[in-house]
Amino acid sequence: MKIKYKILLVFFLVFFPAKYSYSVLPEIKIEEKKFAFIPQMQLSLPNAVVDIFMRSKVVNTEMNFSSKYDFLDNYIDAILGFRHHIYKFFIGIEFADKIDFEQIFSDQTYLLRSRYINTYIGYNVIKNTELKTSVRVENTSSASIDTFLVHDRGKNVTGNIGILYNTLTETPTLPEGEKITLDFTRSYNQLGSEYDYTQTEFEFTDFSYPFGNNYLKSKIKVGYPVVTIKKPLTSIYFAGGYDILRGYKYKEFYGNTIAYIELSHHIPLVLKKRFSLTSTSLEIVTGDISVEMCKIGEKEIFDNSNNIKTSFGIGSSCSLHLFKNINLRFNLSVNQAIDLRTPVFYFTLNTFSYINQPE
Repeated sequence: MKIKYKILLVFFLVFFPAKYSYSVLPEIKIEEKKFAFIPQMQLSLPNAVVDIFMRSKVVNTEMNFSSKYDFLDNYIDAILGFRHHIYKFFIGIEFADKIDFEQIFSDQTYLLRSRYINTYIGYNVIKNTELKTSVRVENTSSASIDTFLVHDRGKNVTGNIGILYNTLTETPTLPEGEKITLDFTRSYNQLGSEYDYTQTEFEFTDFSYPFGNNYLKSKIKVGYPVVTIKKPLTSIYFAGGYDILRGYKYKEFYGNTIAYIELSHHIPLVLKKRFSLTSTSLEIVTGDISVEMCKIGEKEIFDNSNNIKTSFGIGSSCSLHLFKNINLRFNLSVNQAIDLRTPVFYFTLNTFSYINQPE
């Protein structure tokens, strides 16, 4: 009997405490590593512009790289940035080098170059809304290629505070959402800057669906110089070409102030068609109608309604989905300025891919 009681006692001491002690152990949750890689390339004709963009994300750290080369107008830039999120805060740094080999000022061709380091810190105020402040140290130079004279060279130290609201979808078949940015920038000679100016800039982009699958794109951009005592040529606005006012020559107009609006109507002709044998799907084909209006120059452009540049465009675009992660977008348009000049044709090919590891 004593042996029997001893066996029962050992069983009770070994198994029952183990059971109850296991029940009070803290729960350990292992989260999977988050990873995303997004390569993208865009080709635009007739300027023969190649845009390359890559974004990678591991857990809370992002790395972005973008580069642009314009074969026709001899423009090249490269931007490398890092960003790390800490709860609702984020910090980051960017390195950039931008070179423009052909700019026309007073009938002379200039070489413009801008190199800068930009550090910033921000806070996610509410969902889709962030507040950011930054300090940028920039070296700028501009020289005449014709006469070899240096027109402008110096250090530009600027502080910026801005707010961003963004609900745009990244990979839309039918895009939706809106993006609003408001920035204030000042050059500080107290920090060693050789320039003195204050600039404010507002941008608004919206996709809406008032007619079923027919969607409207609205874009507004306003840049206003609050104070301009001395400003580098690398910081002024340009209009004309594939970015703004597509019916005009590339960067035909420039100034310290800009007011721009674009309205475009996209009519879906084909929404989705699958080809099972090739793992390909035709996501959407649209007919596109657009109008652009812009005023650019100095502050006086807001005093009257004269010299508004207007451009109309019609075209078509389609989106293809290949295999699992490859996406292609084609766009062809003809654009006409309200002026006695020949129309301008543009063709754009955009390819991008998304590689994500689920959370």
